[in-house]
Amino acid sequence: MSFKKIFFMFLGASLVFVTVHLLFTGKARASDLQIFADKRTVNVYRSPQLQNGGKVLKSIAGGQTLKVLPINDVWDRTATKINGQYGYVDSSDVLKDDTGVSQKVYSIGKATNIYKTPYPYEGKNSLYETIKGTEPFIVRKMDKNWYKTFVRINGKEYTGYVSRSGFDFAVPLKNHQYRALKTNSDVYADTSDINKTIIKMLNQNDVIYGQSFTENWDRVTVNGRTGFINNRDFEQDDSFEGNSLVAFGDSMTRGAEADTDRGTTKYSWTTYLPHEIGASKVYNYGVSGSAVAVRSNRKDSFQERESWINSNSKHPDTILVLVSINDFRHNVPLGSFNIRSRTTFYGGLRNFTEYLLRNDPKSKIIYMTPLIENRPPVSTYQHNIFGLNQTDYARAIKKVTSYYGIECIDMQTWTGLNPFNPAIKKAYYVDGLHMNKAGYRIMSAEISRRLLNG
Repeated sequence: MSFKKIFFMFLGASLVFVTVHLLFTGKARASDLQIFADKRTVNVYRSPQLQNGGKVLKSIAGGQTLKVLPINDVWDRTATKINGQYGYVDSSDVLKDDTGVSQKVYSIGKATNIYKTPYPYEGKNSLYETIKGTEPFIVRKMDKNWYKTFVRINGKEYTGYVSRSGFDFAVPLKNHQYRALKTNSDVYADTSDINKTIIKMLNQNDVIYGQSFTENWDRVTVNGRTGFINNRDFEQDDSFEGNSLVAFGDSMTRGAEADTDRGTTKYSWTTYLPHEIGASKVYNYGVSGSAVAVRSNRKDSFQERESWINSNSKHPDTILVLVSINDFRHNVPLGSFNIRSRTTFYGGLRNFTEYLLRNDPKSKIIYMTPLIENRPPVSTYQHNIFGLNQTDYARAIKKVTSYYGIECIDMQTWTGLNPFNPAIKKAYYVDGLHMNKAGYRIMSAEISRRLLNG
């Protein structure tokens, strides 16, 4: 046999020996790995080949930890010697502290326990703390049953472990309309309150506006109170998804004086509406200073601009009309419901409404009354030269919509952003009528809630 062949045989045998040595000594890993016993008792064996009937060096109780070095997919070797020699643990008997990415979750049920170890078998001694109610925290996956988290006790942070049954994964927040699937579909005060505190009960096909929250729960508001609905009782029913919407009105729709973007549509309640209700787009046909009635000094009344709604021969799925406040502010006579004058509020609103019904019979039409105004020298509760205040014009809007069977949202009753509150006026308005970006965002959310709730 040649020297070269002997050399390569020796070299191959040496590589095999080194590989086996690394495999069973664990030197291939730079650091130890902590494991947890996930059975009531887990044995540490003298040899990885002698599990059945082999010698047991040590037994560890469920939840106890041990430092190991993985040597293959089946066996882990102890990082330190036991009774003078290394031991071996079956990988299927233990849980490795080799966690995944961080995920936001919410506690659910009556109580969510945070333990000192996964798979605890020591009862109360294994418990760090109990979370009651619906609270957010961060977890990292260990296996399908257990997740790692962190707790702070007396100012010190500890690693804790929580069972998968104790929480629900958070989902991206998005506004939706939900439809009740059955009679007695309940809104609960908390996710832990199943069969306990019910704050509202809905019948089958009733709808409620809310927001996605977790994989199994959604968050809603009932009379100013936060509640929770379960996915088994409700389904998403986003009626506006994919729809084309037109918003028609005056400067409150246009977005005049919204922060530094004066007189443009960059910031308006229409800016945020598509995200709120799932619409594909909202076309903004608001014009600053526009009134419903025709006025001699302007050419931009609702009646003179009505054809804008059907630009390019389009027929929108939904038409939202925030009726102008300028008829009241600029002393347009209210007129009579039965007289169709283009220069009165009643006559102009009826003419405009009949145009919409005639040209867009398949569109969903929704009117909204103007919001409360506090911009001296004009305010909602002062009277114009006819002795009328803004509420008188709002009543006329409601009468017209009722006559034609059109849905009307009374925004004058909305007190969420009341400009007569000095703090609210300073934070959300630029002048007591037109809002800043923060105000328009809240206004959009309120309009969305009313649109989706019906």
